[in-house]
Amino acid sequence: MHRRFTGAPAPGFTLVELMVAIGVFAVLAFIAVPSLRSFTSGNQAAAAKSALMATLALAHSEAARQGQPVVLRGLGPKGNEYGGGWSLGLANADQSLRSQEALSNVQLAGDAVVNFSATGAVAPPAAHTFTVCPQGGGSGWSVQLQPSGLADVDAKKDC
Repeated sequence: MHRRFTGAPAPGFTLVELMVAIGVFAVLAFIAVPSLRSFTSGNQAAAAKSALMATLALAHSEAARQGQPVVLRGLGPKGNEYGGGWSLGLANADQSLRSQEALSNVQLAGDAVVNFSATGAVAPPAAHTFTVCPQGGGSGWSVQLQPSGLADVDAKKDC
């Protein structure tokens, strides 16, 4: 004897529906992952630019406030001098004012050593340019340190 099922269907998904949903999810993930990496590296570069700007402002103000020369040193290799981190300290003392650990996924190049005089100006008077770019390329920033010790930022389309 065969029984007939006359009730409502059981709740849930069929195997076919589940496989289609997993397939759609996989395609969307495949499309989204490269965009997410680009977004993340761009944010890391923006954070590095902000940290550098804050350090340059601190160097300018602390040199003038304390009336002593201040030195900013990049700790990375040539071409990525500040990507390996940096240290800021008084030139005539072993006192550190700020340090930055190595940056991941960011290329940050500039003169390896920048001196600020006791007035907060760059010594010797010269402009310095720092380039901040995401590791994989794309758009970044150019930070110009003026001889006065003040810094400006410009967007850079190609890194």
